Amino acid sequence: TGLEFRRVLFRSLVSERGLATITLRLARGEPVGGTGQPRPAPGTATREGIRALAEKAAGAVQRLQRDFPSAPRLDTRARHPFYGDLNCFGWMLILPYHYRAHLEALSEGRASSL
Repeated sequence: TGLEFRRVLFRSLVSERGLATITLRLARGEPVGGTGQPRPAPGTATREGIRALAEKAAGAVQRLQRDFPSAPRLDTRARHPFYGDLNCFGWMLILPYHYRAHLEALSEGRASSL
């Protein structure tokens, strides 16, 4: 449904923003804080909410591109809820799998894990 698509899009943008922040912190050797599964609050997966979140996600990705160190720390890790302990490159590499899982669920008419 349109609502399910908006929820997946909203969650994907939340995840992308968080992933960019986690990746940059790990690359710098900084603590990352929480790495939990974000869920959209009821009523926030609106056109306006998605637009605002897309802008925030774009800003996080721009910071990642601009501030990623030339010699990133590879020994700093954070636990992903599904994949376990990952360094900065591991966190970057999971994003396509995350998107694919949601898109497959959507195209097959299965509820996404929201």
